[in-house]
Amino acid sequence: MAPHSKHLVISTSKEDWPARIEDMESPNLAQSLKSMLKTEEHHDGHHSVMISNSSFNRIVDLRTKYGLEHEGGFTSAYLFPDFKFIPIIGNDSDTQNRLVRAFLTRDKYPAPVVEGRRRSSPGLESIFPRTADVTNVIILICGHASRDKRCGIMGPLLKSEFHRLLNERTGGAGPRITGLWHPSRTSIALCSHIGGHQFAGNMIIYVPPRLRLGGGLRLFSKAHPLAGKGIWYGRVEPRHVEGIIEETIVKGNVIAELFRGGIGRNGDTLAL
Repeated sequence: MAPHSKHLVISTSKEDWPARIEDMESPNLAQSLKSMLKTEEHHDGHHSVMISNSSFNRIVDLRTKYGLEHEGGFTSAYLFPDFKFIPIIGNDSDTQNRLVRAFLTRDKYPAPVVEGRRRSSPGLESIFPRTADVTNVIILICGHASRDKRCGIMGPLLKSEFHRLLNERTGGAGPRITGLWHPSRTSIALCSHIGGHQFAGNMIIYVPPRLRLGGGLRLFSKAHPLAGKGIWYGRVEPRHVEGIIEETIVKGNVIAELFRGGIGRNGDTLAL
């Protein structure tokens, strides 16, 4: 998987896309943003951005969901390792240019550094309303069948196995303590090509920054060892899923034989 300091994951409500996601029908946020990032204004050879499509559902009714109106259509996306959900991204070029400046190339347009991380530009919330912190564990599994049939076969199998095992763990009970992991606090999606078809099944696990280890009251719990990080696994098979849930998600351990790399809270590349 190619090193990157940002990963934008676009919600499309689809489980497969053209071999090149830039060739998907319009409106195509991936194509627009990739084009912008190649321009002299935004290009930065030291700041790589990975853009993926995902099967996460698009919000289709802003009025019902947020009580808002938006002309011209919109798209939603997740941003890592910022761990932000941006539900309303207009399909117009001006809004998308602001998105690039505010989130994807912010090192070129510096904002104040707070707690060791760059904060977004002033007025960002008004430009992208309802932007929220991601608090669920996010599991992205490559299922890009039109790009490579191996991913197209393995991706849905892994997604189904994660759902099955997490549902077994849920047992009908919801989370009781804020900040502690619970199976219901896991969101799973297929995504487009993330590199290395020969390593299928490929997946990324994004662990939210505030996640803590379970097993007791939050006051006495410990920070999750992988909080704020993304862990990349390859050659994952359904037989590995239970171990990934228990070791990586529950306990915060990296499984060395599956590990292909990772991304830290500040966009740094992780290694064992």
